[in-house]
Amino acid sequence: MTLRTVVKAAMTEATVPADAGTSPPGPAVGLPPVWLLAAVQTVVAAASLVVEIVAGRMLAPYLGMSLYTWTSVIAVVLAGFSAGHWLGGRLAEQSHRKAGLLTA
Repeated sequence: MTLRTVVKAAMTEATVPADAGTSPPGPAVGLPPVWLLAAVQTVVAAASLVVEIVAGRMLAPYLGMSLYTWTSVIAVVLAGFSAGHWLGGRLAEQSHRKAGLLTA
């Protein structure tokens, strides 16, 4: 089962009640549950940490294990996070249906 199918399944599970105007506000329609978002974020963070360490080890034979090597690797990873969060913020401003399809 891929991430795309999990997100699509979670988006189709949420429904709007017939008395939507009179009931208290609930979870947004079509959005994945918070536990799924937290799990995806945890996996992405762990994978990026692995990539960061591997990049530092791959650069070590050529540049050494210096402070400058690790600072450069961490700077590139943080720049990637910043770009990803900026793009994610732009996608979040779209309608929830379009944003869900773009991220899946």
